[in-house]
Amino acid sequence: MRTGSRRLTPEDVGRRIRTARMGRGWTNEELGRRMGANWRTVQRWQAGRLPRLPTLLRLADVLDVPHAHLLEAEEAPVTMNDLRARVNELTARVDDLTRALRTLENELFALRAPEETGKVAKVTPLERRA
Repeated sequence: MRTGSRRLTPEDVGRRIRTARMGRGWTNEELGRRMGANWRTVQRWQAGRLPRLPTLLRLADVLDVPHAHLLEAEEAPVTMNDLRARVNELTARVDDLTRALRTLENELFALRAPEETGKVAKVTPLERRA
């Protein structure tokens, strides 16, 4: 069990439902249709009068949000598109770091190559070994 995390209130869940619904550009009627519920029921959910757990999990699926987004206090990505965007961002960072590492390896190889051929490479004071 987690310690130190705040508890997610029904009103918080309702706000998350509303935010996810609006993020998809849906009206209460549209979400209700997709869930097989009345638009007033959607309004009640958004006000914090939540359905039972199986319906809440199905609601997360329909809204294309992780189940944890409607169950856990910690912020989760709102949609799968948000999650994909975050993965793409992290992939780009890893690619940048890989290129930087490759550049450093090439520079290190260039510094060592003269030693291997008998030539002396210029060494700055910070590079000297004790």
